[in-house]
Parts: sequence; C-alpha cells; structure tokens
Amino acid sequence: MSVAGSVMPSRLEARATGELAGTGRWTLTSADGGTLVRYDWDVRTTRRWMNLLAPAARPVFRWNHDELMREGGEGLAAASAWPRCCPARPHSGTGRTGTRDGSSRPPR
Repeated sequence: MSVAGSVMPSRLEARATGELAGTGRWTLTSADGGTLVRYDWDVRTTRRWMNLLAPAARPVFRWNHDELMREGGEGLAAASAWPRCCPARPHSGTGRTGTRDGSSRPPR
C-alpha cells in the first residue's frame, strides 16, 4: 500500500497493489465530540483463482473481510484507549457487517 494523496486533517488516500489492486480512502469528520473515521475500499482481485472462485466464494470472502475490519476496529480502539463509538454498519454494496448486537456470524 502506498499513499496516493491526503488532505490534512480530514482525508488520506492509499493505493493497493498485489492480490488486491485499487484505492482506499480514510475520511475523518467531527462527530458528537469525537472523530468518526470512515474507510472506503475500492479494490479488485488480481489473481485468477480468486476471480474464478468469487461467484461461489463471495459469502466467505465477505465474511472474512467483515471479520478483519471488525477486529481491526476493535484493535485500534483498544490501542488508543478510545471507545468504539458506533455499532457495526453495512458497508456499501455488500450487505451487513454484523448483527444488531454487534456480534458477527459466518455466512450461511
């Protein structure tokens, strides 16, 4: 991942290369006396096997992604001693990231 641009202190963009190629954007905004961090990830797979398996494996890929994002958010909150301010929310175009109580379940 390499930095593709930034607008301090509100946005950081990065470019991914390798098995996933595309861009990521972190947007920081003020919210309820704290900071809301939104991460938008626009990538595509570059490996043939991933592209071939994607239609059948999409629920597993999605679940794996959601778990990694949830764990990363919890890790950041723990490392910074800041509470997680928001419940898990769906990310655009892919369904939900967790259940109403914030837990996560594998795909069915």
